[in-house]
Amino acid sequence: MKDVAEKAGVSQRTVSNVVRNYRHVSPYTRERVLKAIDEIGYRPNEAARRLRTGRTKLIALAVPDITWPYFSMLAQAIQDEATRAGLTLIVRETRGSANIERQVLQNFYMGSVDGLIISPIELSGRELRELELGIPVVLLGERIRDAGLLHLSIDNVSAAKKMMGHLIDGGAQSFWIVGDSDTMATRSAGRFRMEGFLATAEAHGFTSNSWRQLPASPWTMVNGYDTVAAYLGKEPLPDVIICMNDLLALGAQRACQEAGLRIPGDVMISGWDNIPFAAYSTPSITTISADISVIARKAVEGLQILFETPDVRLSDVTVGYELLVRESTSR
Repeated sequence: MKDVAEKAGVSQRTVSNVVRNYRHVSPYTRERVLKAIDEIGYRPNEAARRLRTGRTKLIALAVPDITWPYFSMLAQAIQDEATRAGLTLIVRETRGSANIERQVLQNFYMGSVDGLIISPIELSGRELRELELGIPVVLLGERIRDAGLLHLSIDNVSAAKKMMGHLIDGGAQSFWIVGDSDTMATRSAGRFRMEGFLATAEAHGFTSNSWRQLPASPWTMVNGYDTVAAYLGKEPLPDVIICMNDLLALGAQRACQEAGLRIPGDVMISGWDNIPFAAYSTPSITTISADISVIARKAVEGLQILFETPDVRLSDVTVGYELLVRESTSR
């Protein structure tokens, strides 16, 4: 570090501040230090820095199921943001288990990570407040809004209303809604989406005779296919099949196509999450796209603020979304 400081013409403390990514170093000074580090080939001793600062520069992300495309995309976006911030990300699945969620929050990472980003399914706001967290925590998802922690989410109700409005404007008068609203990894999202779908239908004068919810759990392509295939030919075909996520929509689409139905001519299909497959299927799937890059950036920025000022109360953030109208609902 001394050699870097001499070459850059700054103090060793300034070099340390640059290495630790302190925000109060001027861009000009930071560039000089980074150039000197590159020329000398300096590599900070991580163990020594941890002893000195009490920081590991590790953060953790805990999600219900990393195999779900949405959570995979979220993990990638958070990893990109963490890398830019000089942090390393560890990912852990909770499988929607209260015990694993408690372990992650209270014990599992204690002392090994600097902060945690978690999408909780089972724990309540009261339980979170009662836990001795020990590290900064950022919450994702709509379920918990009273834990006193930084909370990031999209407005699922508003987005569902927008989707349903689009479908009704396109001529839909009867609806199948595919996906449980009270299952692992979908509990809060499904409930809020259903609320938005039905509120808009009722506002347009539709009654409960106009829609039917088809249980499908978990929200996978296989369950989307099996659920819709089981009803086709046995129940009157609706104008639209509304799916709680894109995986269900892709499965439903395959079932309809195998039954000889034209999409969107005979039946429209919608999804949610904007996973890559949805854009490149035939036809492409109309979907809701949350701004995952903003979720990732705000989550990592929130942790960084809490590292420096642990007692600060950060305002909750509602992240934007977009209705992406594609071929599956374009008549």
